[in-house]
Amino acid sequence: MSADRTGAPGVPPEALGALSSALIWGCICLATLIFPFVMFPVFLLSLPFDRTGAWCHWIGAQWGRTIIRMVPGWRVRVEGVDHLRNGPFVIIANHQSQVDILVTFFLPHHFKWLSKRSVFRIPCLGWMMWMCRYIPVVRADRKSAERCLQRCAERIRSGVSVVFFPEGTRSEDGQLRPFKPGAFWVAAETGAPLLPVAILGTAQCLPKKSLRFGRSKNFRLVVGEPIPSTGVSSSEAGRFAAEVRERFAAFLRSLEAGATSGS
Repeated sequence: MSADRTGAPGVPPEALGALSSALIWGCICLATLIFPFVMFPVFLLSLPFDRTGAWCHWIGAQWGRTIIRMVPGWRVRVEGVDHLRNGPFVIIANHQSQVDILVTFFLPHHFKWLSKRSVFRIPCLGWMMWMCRYIPVVRADRKSAERCLQRCAERIRSGVSVVFFPEGTRSEDGQLRPFKPGAFWVAAETGAPLLPVAILGTAQCLPKKSLRFGRSKNFRLVVGEPIPSTGVSSSEAGRFAAEVRERFAAFLRSLEAGATSGS
Protein backbone atom coordinates (compact mmCIF):
# COMPACT_ATOMS: atom_id res chain seq x y z
CA MET A 1 0.00 0.00 0.00
CA SER A 2 1.44 3.33 -1.02
CA ALA A 3 1.47 6.44 1.14
CA ASP A 4 1.24 9.94 -0.25
CA ARG A 5 3.26 12.85 1.11
CA THR A 6 0.58 13.64 3.72
CA GLY A 7 1.36 10.33 5.39
CA ALA A 8 -2.14 8.94 4.85
CA PRO A 9 -1.97 5.62 2.93
CA GLY A 10 -3.61 5.90 -0.46
CA VAL A 11 -5.62 9.05 0.38
CA PRO A 12 -5.27 11.91 -2.13
CA PRO A 13 -4.37 15.30 -0.58
CA GLU A 14 -7.49 16.80 -2.22
CA ALA A 15 -9.72 14.37 -0.34
CA LEU A 16 -7.98 15.11 2.94
CA GLY A 17 -8.37 18.85 2.28
CA ALA A 18 -12.10 18.45 1.63
CA LEU A 19 -12.51 16.36 4.79
CA SER A 20 -10.56 18.89 6.85
CA SER A 21 -12.72 21.75 5.53
CA ALA A 22 -15.90 19.83 6.30
CA LEU A 23 -14.75 19.24 9.87
CA ILE A 24 -13.89 22.93 10.35
CA TRP A 25 -17.29 23.99 9.00
CA GLY A 26 -18.82 21.47 11.37
CA CYS A 27 -17.03 23.15 14.30
CA ILE A 28 -18.29 26.56 13.16
CA CYS A 29 -21.88 25.34 12.79
CA LEU A 30 -21.84 23.56 16.15
CA ALA A 31 -20.57 26.61 18.03
CA THR A 32 -23.02 28.89 16.17
CA LEU A 33 -25.94 26.67 17.13
CA ILE A 34 -25.00 26.55 20.82
CA PHE A 35 -23.82 30.05 21.68
CA PRO A 36 -27.05 32.03 20.97
CA PHE A 37 -28.79 29.97 23.65
CA VAL A 38 -25.96 30.71 26.08
CA MET A 39 -26.13 34.40 25.23
CA PHE A 40 -29.91 34.89 25.38
CA PRO A 41 -30.38 34.60 29.19
CA VAL A 42 -27.34 36.85 29.70
CA PHE A 43 -28.89 39.36 27.28
CA LEU A 44 -32.14 39.40 29.27
CA LEU A 45 -30.46 39.62 32.68
CA SER A 46 -28.07 42.37 31.62
CA LEU A 47 -30.63 44.60 29.85
CA PRO A 48 -31.31 46.89 32.85
CA PHE A 49 -27.68 47.79 33.50
CA ASP A 50 -25.52 46.83 30.51
CA ARG A 51 -26.62 49.27 27.83
CA THR A 52 -23.49 48.79 25.72
CA GLY A 53 -23.84 45.00 25.43
CA ALA A 54 -20.42 44.29 26.99
CA TRP A 55 -21.55 41.00 28.54
CA CYS A 56 -23.01 39.69 25.29
CA HIS A 57 -19.91 40.78 23.39
CA TRP A 58 -17.78 38.79 25.85
CA ILE A 59 -19.82 35.69 25.07
CA GLY A 60 -19.58 36.46 21.34
CA ALA A 61 -15.81 36.63 21.72
CA GLN A 62 -15.87 33.19 23.37
CA TRP A 63 -17.78 31.92 20.32
CA GLY A 64 -14.94 33.03 18.03
CA ARG A 65 -12.22 31.80 20.36
CA THR A 66 -13.92 28.43 20.86
CA ILE A 67 -14.02 27.80 17.11
CA ILE A 68 -10.31 28.58 16.80
CA ARG A 69 -9.48 26.27 19.71
CA MET A 70 -11.62 23.44 18.30
CA VAL A 71 -9.57 23.27 15.10
CA PRO A 72 -6.32 21.29 15.43
CA GLY A 73 -3.31 23.40 14.47
CA TRP A 74 -5.07 26.76 14.80
CA ARG A 75 -3.47 29.09 17.31
CA VAL A 76 -3.63 32.87 17.78
CA ARG A 77 -0.75 34.88 19.20
CA VAL A 78 -1.72 38.37 20.36
CA GLU A 79 0.94 41.06 20.58
CA GLY A 80 0.93 44.71 21.59
CA VAL A 81 -2.01 44.54 24.02
CA ASP A 82 -0.52 47.44 26.02
CA HIS A 83 -1.71 49.71 23.19
CA LEU A 84 -5.32 48.84 24.09
CA ARG A 85 -5.26 51.17 27.07
CA ASN A 86 -6.98 54.55 27.05
CA GLY A 87 -9.73 53.74 24.55
CA PRO A 88 -12.20 53.91 22.98
CA PHE A 89 -10.63 53.50 19.55
CA VAL A 90 -11.55 53.34 15.92
CA ILE A 91 -9.88 49.98 15.30
CA ILE A 92 -8.69 49.35 11.74
CA ALA A 93 -7.52 45.93 10.55
CA ASN A 94 -6.42 44.40 7.28
CA HIS A 95 -8.76 41.83 5.75
CA GLN A 96 -7.68 38.70 3.83
CA SER A 97 -10.04 35.96 5.00
CA GLN A 98 -13.29 35.36 6.85
CA VAL A 99 -11.11 33.77 9.53
CA ASP A 100 -9.98 37.35 10.34
CA ILE A 101 -13.28 37.79 12.22
CA LEU A 102 -12.59 34.82 14.49
CA VAL A 103 -9.01 35.94 15.08
CA THR A 104 -10.06 39.51 15.96
CA PHE A 105 -12.20 38.16 18.80
CA PHE A 106 -8.92 37.43 20.61
CA LEU A 107 -8.50 41.15 21.26
CA PRO A 108 -9.01 41.57 25.03
CA HIS A 109 -11.17 44.62 24.46
CA HIS A 110 -14.89 45.46 24.16
CA PHE A 111 -15.72 46.53 20.61
CA LYS A 112 -18.53 46.56 18.07
CA TRP A 113 -18.54 45.17 14.55
CA LEU A 114 -20.36 46.67 11.61
CA SER A 115 -21.63 44.19 9.06
CA LYS A 116 -24.03 43.80 6.17
CA ARG A 117 -27.65 43.82 7.29
CA SER A 118 -28.19 40.52 5.46
CA VAL A 119 -25.83 38.81 7.92
CA PHE A 120 -28.09 39.87 10.80
CA ARG A 121 -30.88 37.82 9.20
CA ILE A 122 -28.93 34.55 9.40
CA PRO A 123 -30.46 32.35 12.12
CA CYS A 124 -28.31 31.94 15.24
CA LEU A 125 -25.41 34.05 13.95
CA GLY A 126 -27.62 37.06 13.31
CA TRP A 127 -29.36 36.64 16.67
CA MET A 128 -26.00 36.89 18.43
CA MET A 129 -25.08 39.99 16.46
CA TRP A 130 -28.32 41.73 17.44
CA MET A 131 -27.87 40.83 21.11
CA CYS A 132 -24.30 42.14 21.02
CA ARG A 133 -25.62 45.42 19.57
CA TYR A 134 -23.40 45.26 16.52
CA ILE A 135 -24.11 47.72 13.72
CA PRO A 136 -25.91 46.75 10.47
CA VAL A 137 -25.40 48.50 7.15
CA VAL A 138 -26.82 48.16 3.64
CA ARG A 139 -23.73 48.78 1.55
CA ALA A 140 -25.46 49.88 -1.64
CA ASP A 141 -27.66 52.36 0.25
CA ARG A 142 -25.95 55.69 0.88
CA LYS A 143 -28.41 56.74 3.59
CA SER A 144 -27.90 53.43 5.38
CA ALA A 145 -24.13 53.92 5.22
CA GLU A 146 -24.48 57.42 6.68
CA ARG A 147 -26.71 56.14 9.51
CA CYS A 148 -24.21 53.37 10.18
CA LEU A 149 -21.33 55.84 10.54
CA GLN A 150 -23.44 58.01 12.84
CA ARG A 151 -24.16 54.97 15.00
CA CYS A 152 -20.45 54.13 15.05
CA ALA A 153 -19.73 57.66 16.27
CA GLU A 154 -22.39 57.23 18.97
CA ARG A 155 -20.75 54.00 20.13
CA ILE A 156 -17.37 55.75 20.34
CA ARG A 157 -18.87 58.63 22.35
CA SER A 158 -20.41 56.11 24.76
CA GLY A 159 -16.94 54.69 25.39
CA VAL A 160 -17.05 51.60 23.13
CA SER A 161 -14.56 50.92 20.33
CA VAL A 162 -15.63 50.01 16.79
CA VAL A 163 -13.76 47.70 14.40
CA PHE A 164 -13.49 48.54 10.70
CA PHE A 165 -11.95 46.65 7.81
CA PRO A 166 -11.18 49.87 5.92
CA GLU A 167 -10.36 48.03 2.68
CA GLY A 168 -14.10 47.38 2.49
CA THR A 169 -13.73 43.78 1.38
CA ARG A 170 -11.23 40.95 1.51
CA SER A 171 -8.05 41.24 -0.51
CA GLU A 172 -7.80 38.57 -3.22
CA ASP A 173 -4.01 38.78 -3.70
CA GLY A 174 -2.84 39.53 -0.17
CA GLN A 175 -1.97 43.13 -1.04
CA LEU A 176 -3.40 45.94 1.06
CA ARG A 177 -6.23 47.61 -0.85
CA PRO A 178 -7.02 51.36 -0.74
CA PHE A 179 -8.76 52.46 2.46
CA LYS A 180 -12.32 53.76 2.32
CA PRO A 181 -12.92 56.97 4.31
CA GLY A 182 -15.70 55.81 6.66
CA ALA A 183 -13.55 54.81 9.64
CA PHE A 184 -11.53 57.99 9.30
CA TRP A 185 -14.65 60.15 9.22
CA VAL A 186 -15.74 58.55 12.51
CA ALA A 187 -12.30 59.19 14.03
CA ALA A 188 -12.34 62.83 12.91
CA GLU A 189 -15.90 63.37 14.17
CA THR A 190 -15.25 61.89 17.61
CA GLY A 191 -11.56 62.71 18.11
CA ALA A 192 -10.93 59.03 18.91
CA PRO A 193 -7.50 57.66 18.01
CA LEU A 194 -7.15 55.05 15.30
CA LEU A 195 -5.76 51.73 16.46
CA PRO A 196 -4.02 49.69 13.74
CA VAL A 197 -4.35 45.93 14.13
CA ALA A 198 -2.41 43.66 11.77
CA ILE A 199 -3.74 40.15 11.10
CA LEU A 200 -1.14 37.73 9.76
CA GLY A 201 -1.37 34.12 8.62
CA THR A 202 -5.01 33.98 7.50
CA ALA A 203 -4.66 34.73 3.77
CA GLN A 204 -4.46 31.11 2.62
CA CYS A 205 -6.75 29.74 5.30
CA LEU A 206 -10.05 30.69 3.67
CA PRO A 207 -9.36 32.79 0.54
CA LYS A 208 -12.01 35.02 -0.98
CA LYS A 209 -14.58 33.19 -3.17
CA SER A 210 -13.67 29.85 -1.58
CA LEU A 211 -15.30 27.62 1.01
CA ARG A 212 -12.17 25.49 1.25
CA PHE A 213 -9.82 25.96 4.17
CA GLY A 214 -6.09 25.84 3.49
CA ARG A 215 -3.42 24.42 5.72
CA SER A 216 -3.88 25.06 9.43
CA LYS A 217 -1.70 27.90 10.63
CA ASN A 218 -0.56 29.88 13.58
CA PHE A 219 -2.17 33.31 13.32
CA ARG A 220 -0.81 36.60 14.66
CA LEU A 221 -2.83 39.56 15.87
CA VAL A 222 -0.51 42.53 16.36
CA VAL A 223 -1.79 45.78 17.89
CA GLY A 224 0.15 48.84 16.77
CA GLU A 225 0.58 52.26 18.31
CA PRO A 226 -2.54 54.45 18.29
CA ILE A 227 -2.66 57.16 15.62
CA PRO A 228 -4.12 60.47 16.87
CA SER A 229 -7.00 61.99 14.93
CA THR A 230 -6.98 65.35 16.73
CA GLY A 231 -6.76 68.26 14.34
CA VAL A 232 -8.29 66.27 11.46
CA SER A 233 -11.67 67.50 10.21
CA SER A 234 -14.33 65.16 8.85
CA SER A 235 -13.94 66.80 5.42
CA GLU A 236 -10.36 65.52 5.37
CA ALA A 237 -11.33 61.87 5.89
CA GLY A 238 -10.22 60.81 2.40
CA ARG A 239 -6.77 62.38 2.75
CA PHE A 240 -6.40 60.99 6.26
CA ALA A 241 -7.35 57.51 5.03
CA ALA A 242 -4.62 57.60 2.37
CA GLU A 243 -2.01 58.75 4.89
CA VAL A 244 -2.93 56.09 7.42
CA ARG A 245 -2.94 53.40 4.73
CA GLU A 246 0.71 54.17 3.98
CA ARG A 247 1.56 53.89 7.66
CA PHE A 248 -0.40 50.66 7.95
CA ALA A 249 1.34 49.19 4.90
CA ALA A 250 4.73 50.01 6.44
CA PHE A 251 3.56 48.40 9.70
CA LEU A 252 2.63 45.21 7.85
CA ARG A 253 5.91 45.16 5.93
CA SER A 254 7.91 45.48 9.15
CA LEU A 255 6.02 42.57 10.74
CA GLU A 256 6.37 40.37 7.66
CA ALA A 257 10.09 41.17 7.41
CA GLY A 258 10.53 40.32 11.09
CA ALA A 259 8.71 37.02 10.63
CA THR A 260 10.91 36.16 7.64
CA SER A 261 14.15 36.98 9.41
CA GLY A 262 13.07 35.04 12.47
CA SER A 263 12.14 31.90 10.54
